[in-house]
Amino acid sequence: MSEEEKKEVEQPEKKDDDSSIKMIRRQLYSRKESDELKKRTDDLTNPPQPKFKAVRGNARPGLVNIVERSTKKRAQILKWSGIIGGILVVFGLAVGGTLWFRNSRQVSADNIRISVSAPSDFMAGEEITYDISYTNESNVNWQNVEMIFTPPDGFRYISSSPEFQLSERQYVVSLGSLNSGQGGVVQVTGQLLGQQDAVALAGVEVTVSPENFPKARISNTETVITIIASVPLDISVEANEDAADGERMSAVIRMRNLGSSVLEDMVLKLTASPGLQLAVEDTGFSPDFSVSDSWWELPVVEPLGEVERFVAMYVDGQPGDKRTLDVEFYVRDGDELILFSKASHVVTISESELVVSQLFNGHVDDFAVNAQEEIDGVVTYKNAGTSGLTDVIVTVAFEGVGLDPASINLKSGGAYDPIAKTITWSAASVPALSTLLPGQGGQFEYSFSSLSSDQIMGDESGKNPAIVAVATVDSPDLPTPVGQARQVVSDRFMMLINSSIVFDIGSFYDDGRLGLVSEGPLPPEVGQQTTYTIRFQLGATINDVGDVRMRAVFPDGVKYTGQHYATVGDVEVNDRSGEIFWTIPLIERLTGTARPTFELHVQVGITPGENVRGDVVEFLNVATVSGTDIFTDSTITTEASERQLPDTRDASPQNGKVK
Repeated sequence: MSEEEKKEVEQPEKKDDDSSIKMIRRQLYSRKESDELKKRTDDLTNPPQPKFKAVRGNARPGLVNIVERSTKKRAQILKWSGIIGGILVVFGLAVGGTLWFRNSRQVSADNIRISVSAPSDFMAGEEITYDISYTNESNVNWQNVEMIFTPPDGFRYISSSPEFQLSERQYVVSLGSLNSGQGGVVQVTGQLLGQQDAVALAGVEVTVSPENFPKARISNTETVITIIASVPLDISVEANEDAADGERMSAVIRMRNLGSSVLEDMVLKLTASPGLQLAVEDTGFSPDFSVSDSWWELPVVEPLGEVERFVAMYVDGQPGDKRTLDVEFYVRDGDELILFSKASHVVTISESELVVSQLFNGHVDDFAVNAQEEIDGVVTYKNAGTSGLTDVIVTVAFEGVGLDPASINLKSGGAYDPIAKTITWSAASVPALSTLLPGQGGQFEYSFSSLSSDQIMGDESGKNPAIVAVATVDSPDLPTPVGQARQVVSDRFMMLINSSIVFDIGSFYDDGRLGLVSEGPLPPEVGQQTTYTIRFQLGATINDVGDVRMRAVFPDGVKYTGQHYATVGDVEVNDRSGEIFWTIPLIERLTGTARPTFELHVQVGITPGENVRGDVVEFLNVATVSGTDIFTDSTITTEASERQLPDTRDASPQNGKVK
């Protein structure tokens, strides 16, 4: 709208003008306006009137009660806040209650309460009791409750309540069902063995299945430690602390049980350092000593009881060298040995004025010989001191089993005493021994043979036979240490005797006893098959033989039928090479004499050709057997002679030639 129009509109009406004149005037002077402009003009001239709602009381029409509206709004906010808060509280309680319920119905390892009590310090060999308590701290009942007790090393089970069952060095007991909040107590009693200051660790595992989830297995474990503070053994080793090179020594080992419990299944093991040789065959060595294990098995030792064993030994080395004898007491626990206590004795080699040594078949150290083997011996002696010695006597005493006294041949004088089993050379037959100046010496030669296997087996002490030769040189001029026996210089030599393998081969036409029935014509005929049985027999004479392996070879034309029978061992056949192998882990001594031989029966078939008509067919080309002598640790081998190899004539003397 222009300024002129605004002025015209805002111009006040004159009082003397009537409405018609005004309208005429407006129409005369007005210009044509748009609809929008007209509307705006009408709004300015005729403004809208406000509308008022009826109000109660004395309130003035057209006014709003602001306080009331604010109060109502606040009330609504509070109302909805309360509703929402209530919903959240209910939801939270529902979730929390659900989680609490679920947790209360679940079982974890922490719900299995285990407590194990045992002495913290203990004396080995006494009885120990483990008190084990267990409790169900869950809200669920349990079923198939099982307890596993893992004992410490050296534990020997005696009793328990309830009774446990041994399973692979663990003790297992089924405790049945256990309601929520309930528990029980288990006691396990045994003998605890071990070395002083050893740590004994015992463990307990409890496994359960919840009643509401029976397929689940939940476990918890607990351990307890006991220190072995002392052992109930008093051990002493009594022997000289000094010895000359080659001197024979004796020692006494004493063990006393200071505890209140019986000690059983004990062994006393000896370990000699290099240069210290145990004289097991010596009459001063306590019997029943196991050479292979190097121990004595001890009898039951009662409380305050004592065990005594005697040891004979020889020292070897240069002056100043030290040799050690270790003495160890073990307790056998099944196949294991538990070290209980040990002690040691040290011997220092001192100067010697006489020297003696031996040589057998060129060997300077112990070696193995066969039965009926000829042995050449040489004894060498010498005055290594600074002063002359008079009335020197040289002896060789034989111990053990295996010497054939009838075969002794003395080549340098001397005499053999069959009662003492000793060869003696003195000034009576060797004038040079009357006075032996410093640096002087000499040697004696002789020979002998070992007994046959049959002769050794006939001796009651023939197990693990060995010929032991102890050479001694003595003179009354040798010094005598204060408080000790006069030194007698010795040299000890051992010749272990090998066992032999009993090996026999036979053949026959029929072995119906073992189901190997022969078929075919007898005598064998050209173009037709005849089956036979070959029997191998094995045994051992004087010693146990291990890792025995037999090998036999069939010649071309002899075929293995696939049937065999062995009393022991494994059999393997190579059809391409015609070889058959029979292996046996161990053959005990006297198998084949005091007890039956081990046998292998093998069935073979032959189909003779025209070229062997009228001849005998051989079943084997070669047959050998080898093994290891357990006592001598030597490999022994036996081969069947040509006369031992069987043929069709051996199987049937009258019908052995091919027809």
